[in-house]
Amino acid sequence: MKYKGYTIYTTIIRAASDLLVVYLCFLAAFWIRFHSGIFPVALGIPAIDNYIEAFFIAAIILLFVFKAFGLYTEHKLFKFSGEFSLLVKSMTVGMIALMALTFIHRDFSYSRLLVALSWGLCIAGLTVSRYLVDNLEDRLCQARQEHKKLIILGTGDTAQRLLGNIKKNRRWGYEVIGFLTNELNVPLEIKDVPVLGDLSRLDEVLDKKRPDEVMLAAAGLSHQEMVRLIIACEKKVVLFKLVPDMFEIITSKVDVYDMDGIPLLGLKELPLGYAWNRFVKRGCDIEYVNIKSYRQSVKEKKEIIVLSLHYSQ
Repeated sequence: MKYKGYTIYTTIIRAASDLLVVYLCFLAAFWIRFHSGIFPVALGIPAIDNYIEAFFIAAIILLFVFKAFGLYTEHKLFKFSGEFSLLVKSMTVGMIALMALTFIHRDFSYSRLLVALSWGLCIAGLTVSRYLVDNLEDRLCQARQEHKKLIILGTGDTAQRLLGNIKKNRRWGYEVIGFLTNELNVPLEIKDVPVLGDLSRLDEVLDKKRPDEVMLAAAGLSHQEMVRLIIACEKKVVLFKLVPDMFEIITSKVDVYDMDGIPLLGLKELPLGYAWNRFVKRGCDIEYVNIKSYRQSVKEKKEIIVLSLHYSQ
């Protein structure tokens, strides 16, 4: 809990920067749509005040969507590419929701092209701003004196991969202080981190090093040995985490589920098995029907005008 203030502070910075970027991208989209001369303005330039009023509603919706997609999760443990994917998904869902609201609010006709431009500009702007905020978090982590002391159990490929990811993502706030191994002929250091001995010395190392967390990344351990390691950490009030040894499977075609504390592995669902994919598909279907209906109504109006002119003559 000693990092709670830090995470709240950075979450506020992230949310505030998101709102600022979305607002600037909206203004840029408005200028491109109505003032740049790139797109025709058949009905004249609308007052921006109507769009500014709608922006505040849109901002609230986007913040809730971003939160639902985990973009404000404390100590995010995914790569920037994963964050970009979540950003695209959340912006898509948010914009579909906004376009649906434009059909409910009929007092003013909003430009759908403006919404599409805002979508693209917001994704580009938020990608850049979040990259800069991530770098800011890294610098703040370097400036802080406190880090979570971590001991990694295991010295295999998974353990070394975990160490590399921790070093690349300083904003996670971890300091790896050592390894414990279950292998033979292990060097005294791995990437400048000392090997403190074998797994049988865990109790001794916990007393001497006093880590905040222990992560198990060793393969081939029996259930009895894993239970012993977990109990040793619980006795010392040290947080214990487990890295599955079949990392390649988990990152490809397997999902991890939690049933009231019991982890389960299962095959990933088909694309339409995910709720957000069905939501986007349904939104695209509705938008297609609306566009088709709009074109049909315009066509009918033109035919009525032509017929009325014909009969008037």
